[in-house]
Amino acid sequence: MEKLKVKTDKENTKKPIILKAKVKTKRENTLTTVVMFIISLYMLSLGLFNEIKTPYVIFPFSAMFLATGFKLCKIEIDILQEIKRFK
Repeated sequence: MEKLKVKTDKENTKKPIILKAKVKTKRENTLTTVVMFIISLYMLSLGLFNEIKTPYVIFPFSAMFLATGFKLCKIEIDILQEIKRFK
């Protein structure tokens, strides 16, 4: 937490007003992403290594697995679309 000093409009004889402000930074929820990655990997492995392969399990969790994997590797979907357009 940073302290910001603001000068008053009147003379400098009065004490300055001190405001407390939180500095917001751009931070990703990596814990949530890791948990989603592990869940999608588990469900994907259940769908792939089961005797009866159901596409209802494989397709959604493979998409979630890829999306969370890209997010963990700091590769955004916009960058992938730009690469696709570049080719």
